[in-house]
Amino acid sequence: MHYDSLAQLWTAIIAKLGTGALIALSASIHVSPLGARQTARVTPAVALSDGVQLPALSSAPPLASSASNPNQDGSTTASLPEFGLELDLRGMSGMQRDTEYESPASPVIFKGDIFGSEVRIRVDLSERQGDWPSEPEDVADFKSPITLDSLMRAWKAGSFQKTTKKKSRRSKKKSADPGPMPAAYLHPGPYGYVPYAAIRSSRLELNSQTTISTLIATCILEKHVLVVDVECLPEASPALVSAVRDFLENGIRYEGPKRNWEWTDEEADLRWRREVTEDVRDEREKLIRTEHFIILTNSSGGKLFAKKMEECYDEIQEVYPFDEVPERKLMPVFIFQNPDEYHAFLAKNLGWSLTDAAQTAGVAYGDVYVSVYKSPQDPVHIHEATHQIFKNRLRLGGGGSWFQEGVAELMSTRENERRAYAKGRAKKNRQTPFDQFFTLPSLIRADPNNTSGDSGAHNAYLQAASIIDFVRQSRFSKERFQLFIHAIGIVPRSDLASIQESLQRVFEVDIQGFEEEWVKYWK
Repeated sequence: MHYDSLAQLWTAIIAKLGTGALIALSASIHVSPLGARQTARVTPAVALSDGVQLPALSSAPPLASSASNPNQDGSTTASLPEFGLELDLRGMSGMQRDTEYESPASPVIFKGDIFGSEVRIRVDLSERQGDWPSEPEDVADFKSPITLDSLMRAWKAGSFQKTTKKKSRRSKKKSADPGPMPAAYLHPGPYGYVPYAAIRSSRLELNSQTTISTLIATCILEKHVLVVDVECLPEASPALVSAVRDFLENGIRYEGPKRNWEWTDEEADLRWRREVTEDVRDEREKLIRTEHFIILTNSSGGKLFAKKMEECYDEIQEVYPFDEVPERKLMPVFIFQNPDEYHAFLAKNLGWSLTDAAQTAGVAYGDVYVSVYKSPQDPVHIHEATHQIFKNRLRLGGGGSWFQEGVAELMSTRENERRAYAKGRAKKNRQTPFDQFFTLPSLIRADPNNTSGDSGAHNAYLQAASIIDFVRQSRFSKERFQLFIHAIGIVPRSDLASIQESLQRVFEVDIQGFEEEWVKYWK
């Protein structure tokens, strides 16, 4: 069926799907047990999930408070003074307010025909629940999840090659040429309490005749969430995409309070006192802030550890690049002076027994990495820092235990150890078959070919690392390594059908063909 307008299209979608929507929040707990070899830290993942409804706006602004004014180029500027917001539809002449469909939760809607498409811009506001959502991506992951299609389009357009690694997040300098539009990116600017927005683009083929483009910016205000959603029917032309991108990057302006991305002393102290046990509550050393981390510790070795965490950050970003954005919230790291304090922390915050906690050397979950002070050279730190960065910077929590542990083990193991393991297995075809390996919920006791009497986890983790290493180094796959990381990182954990689809789209092989290429490389 062909739809003549966005109004017809969305009426049909709502009639079919309904208006309710849930956010699927997922978090992974990554654990580094004691007793593993220094070069292969075993880190099982436990997936947690919950359904949370986006909160409705309980105290909506009266429509009379919003105002629109024409610009010299024929475009429109709208103001929402209650929220400190101004929307400037720069370069999009012909867009007009659509008061018929405006509501308290959607106080501004624009529509118009520009660049050959019918365009509808909807501004949605929802209340935050305390500090949640805390990041624009928390909302973007719900409103406009990244898809394999959008990744493939961005790859073909060359946007993966535009990633900048070393630009300081304090730098506000903008490139004159933004390059191809990525599937998803963060853009700095006066967007709200958090001074950057998550911007995403996608297209939806409803049938052979109907394709729509959606570009969306999600922003975090002090007490509210702002979503600016631009829908284009038919699919947006390059000129329209450029105009909408300019609007989303430069036409949303906020004046109001901004969060302290470096954490106030009071905020950090509250976090420490709330999460540690009573016996160490008053023992915290002076806070240590680095470029990307805030160290909360009762150990005198905090400065050396902080320096090592920054080194880990640089190494991880070199292998798994991501853009730096000014004023990103520092990632918290808890380091305890002795193991008992660390074990007690895990028992209090994760509900573990002290016996289970005592089997671990480090844990990454939520926004935090927790460990006990040991040599800064211990590979557990870069392993767990990889988990922390994949969750809080790359936002790639999918694929499964094999993928999450593989990307971390690549950083914490030696190349010759990975090679020795993989060559020995590939020559005798003794690896765990990939269609089994990819579905394992945890790599603990995961190696059916192990005959040594132990758990086999060491070998399983090396197999996971060797898969990531193979994709990064082999002629078959290395040109698409970053695409592979993102394509697998967004699929549901251990979803074999989705993993196979990603491999077919990225490398044009199925799981069996992918495993055969791994064997060829390591033989």
